[in-house]
Amino acid sequence: MLTGIDHAVIVVPNLERAIASFRAHGFQVEPGGVHGGGASHNALIGFQDGSYLELFAVLDPAAPRPPHWRARLERGGGLADLALGAKEIEREVERLRAAGFEYPLPRAMSRWRPDGRELHWRLTSATSWPGAWLPFLIEDDTPREWRVPGGSAAVHSNGVTGIAAVEIAIPDLALVDRLYRPLLGLPPDPASTARLRLDGAEFLFRLVPAGSEVGPVAVLLATPTQPVPAQVVIEQATFVFVPPSTA
Repeated sequence: MLTGIDHAVIVVPNLERAIASFRAHGFQVEPGGVHGGGASHNALIGFQDGSYLELFAVLDPAAPRPPHWRARLERGGGLADLALGAKEIEREVERLRAAGFEYPLPRAMSRWRPDGRELHWRLTSATSWPGAWLPFLIEDDTPREWRVPGGSAAVHSNGVTGIAAVEIAIPDLALVDRLYRPLLGLPPDPASTARLRLDGAEFLFRLVPAGSEVGPVAVLLATPTQPVPAQVVIEQATFVFVPPSTA
């Protein structure tokens, strides 16, 4: 079962610079530590709704990376991916395979926090779907609160409380019904529109010309009072601040 948006991934060429950039925009940023194998490290921006932003940076350029992450880094970074939370992730993979998706069996991942605590989780990323992008799935083996900043660490001076929506570029609006509804486990809808909802967060779809880059293009962040400007670009990632009532 999918539980909603777990986190959005922003790949950055320099982690310390990215931390400073997000802090300058009113976000509280927590160092995340080094991933198992030492090939990458991250920092996290946790939210009160349980979701978060991951600032991801490479330590070993030769280590394997998803092609779209590598391409984004080569252009200077930005919003690269989205993770959906899963319960009983192996059963979720079975469901998706039965629906025609090619998600491999989950693989074990780990990270060492700066305080020395080791975190473990499993994730699976889909084989590319021609002309479309698919999110990866994640499930914790250690308590999720070890991985995700919460409490006072999820309170930000800019007022952001969570991820309200993610905007996704697609080349054909028919993919909303043919691809994303089955992916999210949503039933067919004759009155389908270019937006879907899962566990309180929305997926908005932007039509782009065939051959254009596809995938997540903006994160809509919920905040009780809309800052000015209402849209900012930080580390080449676009964020739109929206009142919770529009989420």
